[in-house]
Amino acid sequence: MLKQAMIGKRSLISIVSKNNKKLSTINIQIHNINKSLSFQQTKQQQQYYFSTSFLTTTNTNNNNQKREIKLGNFIKKQQDSDLEVDLVEKFKKDDTGDLSGNIYGNNENNKNEEENVNKPTSSSSYRLNKEGEQQQVSEQANNNISFEELITEGDDFMEKKIYYKATERYTKAIKQKPNDYKGYLQRSKAYLLHGEISLAMKDMEKASSIISTKLLSEQRKEEELSISEEELQEDMIRLIELHHNKGVLLMEEGKVENAIQEYKTAIDLIEKERKNSLNVVLSNNKLLIECLNNLGFIYLENKKDYEKALEYFNKAIEIVTTEQQTVDNSSNNVDNKLYYNRGRTKIELERYNEAIEDLMKFHTTNEKHHSCNLLLAKCYFENENYIECIKHCDLAYQTLRENIDTDSTQLSKDDKLYYKERISYLLLLKGKSHLMLNDFERADKFYSLAVESNRKDIFTWIERGRERLLAQRYDEAIFDFTTALNRLEAISTQAPQQGSSNNNNFGGKNNNQQQLDTIVGVLLSRAKCFEKKRDLYSAIGDYEQVIHYLTAANNLASIDDDSSSSIDSSSSSKETIISIVIPTLCRIALLYVENNTKETPKALTTLKKAIQLGQEINDIFTMEALHHRYHIYLSIYQYLIQNKDSSSPNAKLYYERAIDDITKIINTFSKVNLQELNEDDIQLLKNAYYNRGLLYFKEEEYNKAIVDLENLIEKLVENPILRDGYYTESYTEINKILLKSHLKLGNYLRAIRYLFK
Repeated sequence: MLKQAMIGKRSLISIVSKNNKKLSTINIQIHNINKSLSFQQTKQQQQYYFSTSFLTTTNTNNNNQKREIKLGNFIKKQQDSDLEVDLVEKFKKDDTGDLSGNIYGNNENNKNEEENVNKPTSSSSYRLNKEGEQQQVSEQANNNISFEELITEGDDFMEKKIYYKATERYTKAIKQKPNDYKGYLQRSKAYLLHGEISLAMKDMEKASSIISTKLLSEQRKEEELSISEEELQEDMIRLIELHHNKGVLLMEEGKVENAIQEYKTAIDLIEKERKNSLNVVLSNNKLLIECLNNLGFIYLENKKDYEKALEYFNKAIEIVTTEQQTVDNSSNNVDNKLYYNRGRTKIELERYNEAIEDLMKFHTTNEKHHSCNLLLAKCYFENENYIECIKHCDLAYQTLRENIDTDSTQLSKDDKLYYKERISYLLLLKGKSHLMLNDFERADKFYSLAVESNRKDIFTWIERGRERLLAQRYDEAIFDFTTALNRLEAISTQAPQQGSSNNNNFGGKNNNQQQLDTIVGVLLSRAKCFEKKRDLYSAIGDYEQVIHYLTAANNLASIDDDSSSSIDSSSSSKETIISIVIPTLCRIALLYVENNTKETPKALTTLKKAIQLGQEINDIFTMEALHHRYHIYLSIYQYLIQNKDSSSPNAKLYYERAIDDITKIINTFSKVNLQELNEDDIQLLKNAYYNRGLLYFKEEEYNKAIVDLENLIEKLVENPILRDGYYTESYTEINKILLKSHLKLGNYLRAIRYLFK
C-alpha cells in the first residue's frame, strides 16, 4: 500500500470511493487499563510488582542468625496515633538522640496518653521516683552499654515499631563506633520506616562509604589483618543491599536516572561476587533478581522502552529458572512477579499470545488478582477469543465486588474512584466482546451498565454510542456522543489544580493530544449518525468542527484561506493530515453538493484546500480530492450539454478542467508500483482512464478516446490487480465506445474487432 509505505499507519478514515458513500468512523479505542497513576497508587492497586527494600538485621550474638523486618507497602508513614509527639525536629536537631520529656512508644497496653505518662514501657530509659516524678537513668549506666547491645536494643524497638527509641539506640551506637557501618545502616532503616527518606538516604550514603573503604582496605591487607572470608562476604552483601535500597528510595522520589544507576551498581557488584560459594551466590541471586525486576519496571512504566524492559525481565527469569534447577526451595513469589511484569511488557509490544502464556503462570497461584484477569481479558480480546475475554472479565468483576463489599466502610475517595474505573472498563470490554459476537442486545446491556457504574467516565458514553451507531439506533447514538462532547468541553475549560486527580480519563504528558483525538473521533461518529438521518447540515457542522480542531492543532490555514499551509515536518502531523484532514475535507465537499447544488462553489473551495495540503506532502495524497473535483466538473459539463450549451466557453472550460484533473491522477499513478496501491486507489485509477476516454469521445476527440480506453483494456488484461472486480458490463461498455470511435474515424477493419466482443 503506497500510503502505508510512505507514512506508516493506514488512514483512520477510508478513502471515499466513486459512489461517495464509503466513510468509516475513526476507531475510538477503549481507554488503556494501564493508565498513568502515581507511583504509590500503582503499587497499592497491584498493577505491577516492584520489589521493596531488604531490611535484614544481623544478630550480634555471633550465632549467624538473621532477622527480617517487614515493610508492608514498602514505605509507610506512621499514623499520628503511632507516635505521641512529632519526632522529626528532634531527629534533625542532634544526633545524640537526647529525647528528654514525656515521650513513649506505641505500646499496645497503653490505652491513652495519660496512662503512658504514668506507666513507663519495659524498655524505657526513664523511671519514676517515689514521688511519681520522671527521672533519667544515670549517664554512667548508659555508657556501660556496648555497641552490640545498643544495636540489639535498637532492633528490638524496630520490631515493636517504636522507631524513635530505635533511632536513639542507633545514634548512641554511632557515637561509640563512628566508623562502623552497622549503626548507620540500622538507623537508616528506622528513618525509612518512619518516612524520613532524606535522613535515611544520608545514613545509607555514609554506610556505603564506610563499607567501600573497608573492603578496599581489607583486600589490600587481608593477610596482615586476618579478616575472615565470611566477614568480607557479609560486608559485600550489605553494600549490595544498600545500593538496592537507595534505588528503591530514589524511585520513590521520582529520580529515575539516579535509581537506574544504583541498580546497575548493585548488579555489577553481584556479578563480581557470583563465583563465591553456593550460599553466597544464591543470596546475591535474590538481590540480582530484584534489581533486574525493578530496572525492568522502570523501563516499562517510566521510560516506555519496552524492548529494554523485556531484556531485564528475561534475564531475571533466566536466573530464577537456573536457581530452581540448583535448589528445591525457590521463591514462587519472585517467580510469579516476574512473569506478571513480563506479561505486561509483551502486551505493550502487542505480543498477545506470549503475554497470555506469562500471565497464566502468574494466574495459577493468583486466580483472584483482578488486574491479571483484566490483562488476560485484553489479550484474549485482541486475539479475537471473545469467550475467554468474557470469562476473565467475569473473574475480575467478582474479585472487585468482593473487595468493595469487604472494605466498603474503609474505602477512601481515591479507592472508590479506582474501583469504579476498573468496573466500568471491564463492563465496556465485555460489552465490546458481545458486540464482536454480533449479540447487540447483550452488548447494549453491558455498555449501559458501564455508563451507570461510572457516569463521569467519558469513554463509557462513547463506546455505547458507537455500539448504537452499528445497531442503527441513531437518535440514541447521537445522545451518547453529545453527552461525551459536553463532558469533554467541560474538561477543556477546567483550570488544572495542582495535586488534583480528576476523573477525566486523560492522564500523562500527552493528555491534550489524547483529548483532541477523542473529540475528533466523537465528532466524526456523530456526523455519521447525522448523515444516516439525512440531517446533512448537522453532519457538515460536525465535520467542519473536526477541521477547525485539527487545523488549529497543526498550524494549518483555514479552509477559506487561499494561502498554502506550513505543515509540521513531524510524521504525526503529516499522518493526521493524510488520514483525517484530507478525507474529511472531501466529505464536506460532497455533502455541500448533495445537500444543495447552489453550494457547489463552497465544495470546490474545500477540495482546493485538500489538494493544496496533499501537494505539500506528496502528490499521491491529492488523488482523492482530484477525483471528487473532476466529478463535480463533469456534472457541470453534463448539465451544460443537456441544456444544449456544449459549444459555450463555460462548457469547454469545465471540460478542460476535468481533463486536467484526470490527467494528473493518471500521471501520478504511473510513477508508482501498482502492488503498492490499495483497493480504493486502484478503483480510482480505473475510473480515471474510463472517464477521460468517455470525455474525449463526447468531445469527438476519437483518437485520444481510443488511446485511453485501449490502454485501460491492456492494463486490465496484463494486471490482475486492476482486472479484479471489473465486471463484464464494464468491458462491454468500453468495447461499444471503441467500436463507435473507430467507425467515426473510418477504421472499419479495427472496428470489426470490437463488434463481437
